[in-house]
Amino acid sequence: MLTVIVQESATASASTDLRAQRDFTISAHASTTPATDAHTVSAGTSSDSTGMGSTQRSGRLLAQLSVRVTAVNGNGDLVVSGQQNLKINGEAQLITLSGLVRSRDVSADNAVLSSRIADARIDFDGAGFVAAQSRAGWLARLLSFLGL
Repeated sequence: MLTVIVQESATASASTDLRAQRDFTISAHASTTPATDAHTVSAGTSSDSTGMGSTQRSGRLLAQLSVRVTAVNGNGDLVVSGQQNLKINGEAQLITLSGLVRSRDVSADNAVLSSRIADARIDFDGAGFVAAQSRAGWLARLLSFLGL
């Protein structure tokens, strides 16, 4: 058994600025003689679009959980995995962790930082009222799927 001290934070942002312009014009002129009426035909189209968008996301997870050493590789690395179930204010929370730990990264008090776990997979899921309210509704998901 090892204690993993999870201290993870992630931030991402993206932005875009789009400007497009397109013009198309056709014109024609016809005349039978210089003294008669002239005929003129013209057509034109124009398109102009501008768009801007941005997105930002950040997350932070601080936790401690115990994991099991499920195997020891030939080079001494520890294969670890474990999970922790919590219930906070009626919300069920599940933290699942797995990865590889070098024996030398385990401290004297049998703990390791999550940043020292190779091939780390850390999942933090929740279920309950808050989690349900933060998910998009079926119509919003459908429109997003259609790219609208």
